[in-house]
Amino acid sequence: MSNILSVDIDWVRNFTQMRDIVIKLTGMLNDRKFSTIQIDSTHDKIVKTIDLQKEPSYIVNIDHHHDLQYQSEEYNGRVSTGYKSCNWLGIEMCNKRITGCTWIANINSDHLKPLKPENDWEELGIGKDTDMVLDIKYDLNDIDNFEYNSMFLCQSPVYIQENWNAHGAWLAIEAVINTMHYQKILKKEGDIYYYES
Repeated sequence: MSNILSVDIDWVRNFTQMRDIVIKLTGMLNDRKFSTIQIDSTHDKIVKTIDLQKEPSYIVNIDHHHDLQYQSEEYNGRVSTGYKSCNWLGIEMCNKRITGCTWIANINSDHLKPLKPENDWEELGIGKDTDMVLDIKYDLNDIDNFEYNSMFLCQSPVYIQENWNAHGAWLAIEAVINTMHYQKILKKEGDIYYYES
């Protein structure tokens, strides 16, 4: 099974989190912990990273939101209506391309609300509460418990518009990746970065 580290920078809520995630990810990038790296604007673009895996994957998701499914009139509240940033994880779990998820959440993340409508999840026997579906953690250091094939990083611009700590973290991590690219440590093919041999 492959493991993917998924990072939505909207997880960053304060200066301490900004510092910690920049230090953690910079160290992992320098230690070549990933075979592929994708950076993009929104979380639904993770489908490219998932498509690269040769087998079903386990996700470690650093994110303020669980992304299983959020009820919305726009999506009719159902998982099956389209691949969006608010439900990519739920769709991938329903399609069995994601076998499970450790969610690095914030204490104030909206994670204990039941998923609605419940019938999508109950039909699958998954349950309807996020804490029944996800292994929820609150410590960034829990990402060290896994070895990864790939990293996906997104900024979720809708959620970080006025969050300067998240902007700072995004710019710092993007600068590290771009510097590694210009130093020929990373090569870029389309939207995906690979380490040079």
